[in-house]
Amino acid sequence: MSGGADSTALLLALRRLARSLELDLSAAHLHHGLRGREADEDLRFVEVLCRRLGVPLETSRWDARGLMRRRGWSGQEGLRRLRRAFLLGAARRTGAALVATAHTADDQAETLWMRLARGTSLVGLSGIAPRRGRWIRPLLEASRAEIEADLRAAGETWREDASNRDLSYERNRLRHQVIPAWARATRRADSLAVRGDLAKRLAATLLEVREARRCLDKAASAAMSEAAVAGSNADWDCRVLAARPRPVLMLALRRIWRSTGGPGGLTAPALHQMGAIVRRPGHGIVKLPMGWSAEASQRVLRIEHGRSGIEHTHLSKREPCPLRIPGRNKIGAFDLRASWVTGETARRRLVGEHGELFAASHLKGGLELRVGRTDEWFVPFGHRRPRRLGPYLKKMGVPRASRSESMVLADRQGILWVLGLRRSARAPLTPGTRKALWIRAGTESRSRSTGSDPGRRTGPRSPLPRRPAPTPPVRPFRQLAFWVFVGLLALVAYRMYQGSFMSTPRIEISYTRFISEVEHGNIGDLQIVENVVTGELKSEMPVRGNQPEPRFKAFRTNILGDGADLPD
Repeated sequence: MSGGADSTALLLALRRLARSLELDLSAAHLHHGLRGREADEDLRFVEVLCRRLGVPLETSRWDARGLMRRRGWSGQEGLRRLRRAFLLGAARRTGAALVATAHTADDQAETLWMRLARGTSLVGLSGIAPRRGRWIRPLLEASRAEIEADLRAAGETWREDASNRDLSYERNRLRHQVIPAWARATRRADSLAVRGDLAKRLAATLLEVREARRCLDKAASAAMSEAAVAGSNADWDCRVLAARPRPVLMLALRRIWRSTGGPGGLTAPALHQMGAIVRRPGHGIVKLPMGWSAEASQRVLRIEHGRSGIEHTHLSKREPCPLRIPGRNKIGAFDLRASWVTGETARRRLVGEHGELFAASHLKGGLELRVGRTDEWFVPFGHRRPRRLGPYLKKMGVPRASRSESMVLADRQGILWVLGLRRSARAPLTPGTRKALWIRAGTESRSRSTGSDPGRRTGPRSPLPRRPAPTPPVRPFRQLAFWVFVGLLALVAYRMYQGSFMSTPRIEISYTRFISEVEHGNIGDLQIVENVVTGELKSEMPVRGNQPEPRFKAFRTNILGDGADLPD
């Protein structure tokens, strides 16, 4: 409630409708500390009006310049964000379910001109929404001329903000220079009523655009949910996003920007650049407002504040965080719920719940959440050999800048779970497991709607969509080994089919023992002797140069005769 014509008309209208609509009405006024005596007079005007109407009033006096400087904000956008924070706080203190603001059709027209000037998308062309969440704008279809005329007819007064005539602000230049020229160019006249009529016609057109956008929003929401990378609220799968039509992609990127915590809106050029790097990952970094940036690498889109920091996990403090069991554990953007389960509860969680279960008897020492070291080893579940964490994260598509910031759950023996990606093979559940640790991981922004009981299923079943592990690439030497093995199997089958392994028994003895057995008369079957001499002992024949030893020649003659066809 600033005291201007728009907010005064809104308060009077809601007070008149309070009884019939069963409204519990309150007003809020923020003193920015910028306009000195004029701002003090605005505060007194609002206090008198609310006292006369019997409406409770929430007031605060802030140092707007200091607050914006500490937060890195500036200009009208910074002031708007301060007012928004103040109104949300006032709504929380009074228990208000809705916050009504006094935007008019003229504000709608000015906002559209500003968006067109910097380039906009379908979202910008939709204009100011009549309702978004708890924010409502009842006067959005009324022009400023109509509002002032109604106030005069009711004998009401209002305050004029001198800063609204300051042409250093873009909105004021549009209001006092561009829109009057627009009215003269289209209607050959300029007055508050003519401008209001143009604004109302423009607002009606924006309603049609908003309806078309609503249909596309549903598709964008589905794309955003499918593209979310498990374990992070700042990473998104480029392949899923790039497969969507361009209008859906643009809406999904805008939704992603808001969900990541980015300040304000995105300009059309920044949005189009983000779309370009999503379709061609690895082709540069897009600079976004207030020090934020977007990068697409390894098929993952990452939005972060600053080029080197990982804002969404707040991991500048690298001290391990002990895991509270049972309880809720928050570290940065991660939100883990942990509890002990036994018997049938463990089996039910294993089948019907998203989360991880670890056999309590295999856990070593206290559990902690910490940043994983890229050089430490663990055995991913489903694998037999240990893997180093850094190469494993690369294989899973985690961007290079994020690999040294991945969160893990660990005990004294090492990693138990790389959050959101893969648990280790340690502490598996077996038929003999009596007690297990159940952990469900989410992110703070996606778990606010769930309950606080870690052992009770609440909210959506899957707070983090699980991204299936990629199929390991088949390396050339593995292919070669596989086909060699198949060839050997085929050869063995062929030899068995020919009967070469079954024609005669195999006698595996040394050459010296064979001579001894023959001399003592223990080998008498000539066929077996021939087979042994020609086959089994061929590799053990003592030779001199390329000829068998003379003693072996004599032995061959005595046993098989001079005409035996034996190999040298």
